[in-house]
Amino acid sequence: MKFLGTLLIIGALFGCYFVYQDYWKEEWKARNPWVKRMAPLIRPHTLKATPSPTGGVASEASYIMIIHMAMQASEDGYNAKEAIYSAAIEAGASPSEADLITMSIWENLQFAKKMDVFTDPKNPISMERGEPPLAHAAEWESEPLVVGNIISPVLAPELVHALPNMRLVPKVVRDMADERVNKSALELAKKWVIAKIITAESYARVVEMTSKPLDF
Repeated sequence: MKFLGTLLIIGALFGCYFVYQDYWKEEWKARNPWVKRMAPLIRPHTLKATPSPTGGVASEASYIMIIHMAMQASEDGYNAKEAIYSAAIEAGASPSEADLITMSIWENLQFAKKMDVFTDPKNPISMERGEPPLAHAAEWESEPLVVGNIISPVLAPELVHALPNMRLVPKVVRDMADERVNKSALELAKKWVIAKIITAESYARVVEMTSKPLDF
């Protein structure tokens, strides 16, 4: 009987331990400091944001800083995607816009890793200040990674500061960019119309440029 009582006590203690562990795991996630830090940087890029005449340079810097913070969140043991999404919601984005923002930041974080950005200890310092990091991948050694657009704001002015339309690219690639649109960008534009990130008029211009032949 005593043995059974001992087992019950041990079982109760284990149960309390796991409940306590689950509680603090959720509490730790809820206290993710990177959500609060990213939200103010994301807010000017959302659909509800008020346009700023000086937003161009700041937005590019903000984008780089957000990517850096997402990396920091991951290194601290947090789920980077969850942190970005939560920050976007806190910044005023709708769930559909937050999904698109999360996908953009996450994919560009992966691109930065692919370009060996974080192997250089100087790059995180630069990114924390909103400055372009340098790539160290083969064939791209020391090439600055700057902020470009998937679809040119010439075709869709409302996309100039939209996070889903921003991406890290080698500077030489951005310098050669024009208004032409590839099929993958067109597929994104279809999603952006539904999310109301791009207008129907802009989408029509995007479709027109998708079929435009290359100039030789």
